[in-house]
Amino acid sequence: MDGTQAKKIVTENLVWPNALAIDYFAERLYWADAFRDVIEMANLDGTGRRTVISDDKLVPHVFGLTIFDDTIFWSDWTRRGILFADKLTGQNSTRLMKTVLPPYSLKAYHSFMQMAAPNICEVTTCQHICAPKLDGSGQQCLCAEGFIMHESGLCEPNCTKHQLLCSRPDHKCLSLIYRCDESYNCRNGDDEMECPVSICMHDERMFPCRDNRKCILRSQRCDGFVDCYDESDEFYCADLAIAWSH
Repeated sequence: MDGTQAKKIVTENLVWPNALAIDYFAERLYWADAFRDVIEMANLDGTGRRTVISDDKLVPHVFGLTIFDDTIFWSDWTRRGILFADKLTGQNSTRLMKTVLPPYSLKAYHSFMQMAAPNICEVTTCQHICAPKLDGSGQQCLCAEGFIMHESGLCEPNCTKHQLLCSRPDHKCLSLIYRCDESYNCRNGDDEMECPVSICMHDERMFPCRDNRKCILRSQRCDGFVDCYDESDEFYCADLAIAWSH
């Protein structure tokens, strides 16, 4: 549970292994490759690998996968739906339901499948993640991605050059792809601070917010609705109305 003693089970002929599911009763591992348009299975140690479904019309882009009884269920982005088929032969493929948006992960829940076990982490002082030890003797504390365990036992940010640090209350590392995307991913707005405004400078139809963090249409200026984070689009509207009246 702590990520140690990792082993490679299947390494060959894989491109986009999007989905992964375990058939606990048959002790088999199932996965889908969205690039190769296949659903495959193998024993839990990777032996006995074989193809269940290989058809770009049946499984053009599988995302999620789950097993229940003798049936395999999967979600498909291209077919926009949840489908199922025989878990051994892939026969009798049927669409269970259609979806408007691309469906993501799915799981099958049943009392027969939920194995009862004591919750070792029911009471814990861990700051981020509590995980059981491999030998089941107790619990251990882990840090979330982007953090390292300090000598004090607390998790401290360990941001890479491709991340920025959100200061408290988040106190987390955030990918730079979210920098200046006009959406608060850090609760205190660290990811939207000092962002350049380029489109406003060359387009008379646009209005630059005073803090240079957003660009809006001039028609949104003094329309009674706040569009700039600093509310500067609604500043001095009375003076502007007088100027327009003249």
